[in-house]
Amino acid sequence: MFTIYNNTETGSTVVSNLFIDEYMKDANDAQIKVYLYLLRQMGQGRAASIAEIADTFNHTEKDVLRSLRYWEQCGLMKLDYDSERNLTGIHLLDPSPAPKAAQAVRQDDRVISITPVLEARSAARSAEDAASAGAGSRGRQSERASSAVEAAALEEFRADRRRQDLLFIIEQYIGKPLSPAELRTICFISENLHFSDDLIDYLVQYCVDLGKKDFRYIEKVAIGWSELPYVVDNYPQMNALGEILPDLTNKQLEEAGIGLYCLGAMSQGIRCLCTAEKFPVNTVDDCKGLRIR
Repeated sequence: MFTIYNNTETGSTVVSNLFIDEYMKDANDAQIKVYLYLLRQMGQGRAASIAEIADTFNHTEKDVLRSLRYWEQCGLMKLDYDSERNLTGIHLLDPSPAPKAAQAVRQDDRVISITPVLEARSAARSAEDAASAGAGSRGRQSERASSAVEAAALEEFRADRRRQDLLFIIEQYIGKPLSPAELRTICFISENLHFSDDLIDYLVQYCVDLGKKDFRYIEKVAIGWSELPYVVDNYPQMNALGEILPDLTNKQLEEAGIGLYCLGAMSQGIRCLCTAEKFPVNTVDDCKGLRIR
């Protein structure tokens, strides 16, 4: 047991005891940092942005968006959006003794203005994009997605809390709410192509960065990724490839006129698992809940 003394005269940020006692213990590192940072900004009457928060704590914008979504589900925030589904404001609500209790926003609620997550872009596709994708190919892909996802499975997908976080982030990427057809495409990519949430996140971000928000295009890219072939079929082929890989590499380097030489090749192992989650994979039990291809 020890006593804590306050010998500082610096500015301070008031944190509710209810937050410390009932909410903080269940939150992860990013969620706590985002909440405290917003309290600090609110106390000084400052604006904030997703990019600014991500840069401050060396997190991704996806981490920040998920943290905001988490606190909204806990009843500590209410998020405002414009007509294109860009985040425009955050209402900080008083903590309730009952976690995740719904609270209405009052006129005297504390509000932080926040810059849009993504710059509003035109949703119209150019004529060149339409020509390159091919109307017939897109139609077949849409029919494939529609036939593979039944209404009940789609509703179950939408109701999954973990999926809600993914859908929230996708809506921030595309700058608008997902339509039923777009939701069906995401469900098809997840359930039929067996993409993980992180891979779907990367897929949509990749396409948006290319200026492609049309979900027929996104589905086409996903199908292309899912049909990528394996390099080898078995362990003997894997071992043989490892033995000749340096020679093959050096031959290509020499033919290309690149002044480099491969001394050797190594890997982390044939069956090494790498995950973006916060926990290591050391045993079979650690794989529970992971989607492994």
